[in-house]
Amino acid sequence: MERIIIRMLYDKRITKKYYRFHLLRKSFMFYLILLIGLFVVYLAVKNTFMTTEETRELSSIVMIWTLAFFALVIAPSFMLWRINSLVNKEAKKRGDKEEYISITKEKIERRIDGQDKLVFGWNNIVDIRELEEMFLLYVDTESAIVVSKKHMIEGDHDTLRSLIEKYGPRDKKGKLKYKVHIKGHKKAKKAKNDK
Repeated sequence: MERIIIRMLYDKRITKKYYRFHLLRKSFMFYLILLIGLFVVYLAVKNTFMTTEETRELSSIVMIWTLAFFALVIAPSFMLWRINSLVNKEAKKRGDKEEYISITKEKIERRIDGQDKLVFGWNNIVDIRELEEMFLLYVDTESAIVVSKKHMIEGDHDTLRSLIEKYGPRDKKGKLKYKVHIKGHKKAKKAKNDK
């Protein structure tokens, strides 16, 4: 029987990597703020260098450069600080409680000592991402079950990949919603049968 069992304590490093990946790859807000920041920098450059002496006011130039600094430096820094504070808060809340994740062809079960267990069917998984150290099984657009590769006590990466290929989420065309984000990984091409 194909089965994966993961047993682990809360891992801050893995969780930070998950949040950073989600922020940079799956979150629309980060790119919206970046786009606004670039637009504000454009306005700042335009108002500083491309206006005439009579129309240029020091207060408006200072204000727009301050806004540009906020949009490009302070807002992303705040997002990264927020990730660190969320991880530290969760680590304090979880303490030494162990987390168990069991993955079979029927279900994905996640349990943390002292808390209710969560059970998901493969039909509840909307997207799957594989990173260097983990698999992310997204249950909605904002949250995922983080499956650490190094904490697998039963089964291995290939077994999980096999389960994903058989039971993972598919789009309307039937294509598997599974992406690998590992440096040097190339997608295997299916061999064509010559007739």
